[in-house]
Amino acid sequence: MLFKKTETLNTLPALTSEQAKAIYEGLKTKDINNLFLEDNIPTEYSEEVDKEMKRIESEILSKMRGTFLITPAVAEQLDENEEVLVAAVEAVYFELTTKTALLASLSSDLLDVEDVLEDVEDYSIVYKEGRTWVEFKELVTN
Repeated sequence: MLFKKTETLNTLPALTSEQAKAIYEGLKTKDINNLFLEDNIPTEYSEEVDKEMKRIESEILSKMRGTFLITPAVAEQLDENEEVLVAAVEAVYFELTTKTALLASLSSDLLDVEDVLEDVEDYSIVYKEGRTWVEFKELVTN
C-alpha cells in the first residue's frame, strides 16, 4: 500500500477570554449539558471554564485559610559525621493581608479573577449578596 489512510480529527479553535466570560456567566445558572443543549456551547469549552473556575476558587479559599503552600519545608540533612549538610527550613504558606494582595496573587488566562473572587464572596457558605470582605474573611477563616 503506497498511501496510508489518515483520520481527520475535529478540533475546536482555542477558547478566547470573551467566550470564557460568557460561559462563566452561563455556568452560574445552567449546568454544562444545558449550555450545550440550549445555547449550543461546545461541552469542551464549558468543561475548560468550569475547571478553571474551580481552580481559582480552590486557590482563593486555600490562600484565605493559610493552607496555600508557597515553598515546601526542607528537612535537615546530616553527613556521616552528623554535621549539617542542609539546614532545615520551615514551609512557607501564603499569608493573607488584604483583598488587594489576594487579588494580586491570583491569575488566569481565561477568567477575570476579580469576578470569580466576588462570586466566591457572595456564594460561599451561605448566599449573601454584597457580603463585605471582612464578613467573608471571617466565614472562611473560622
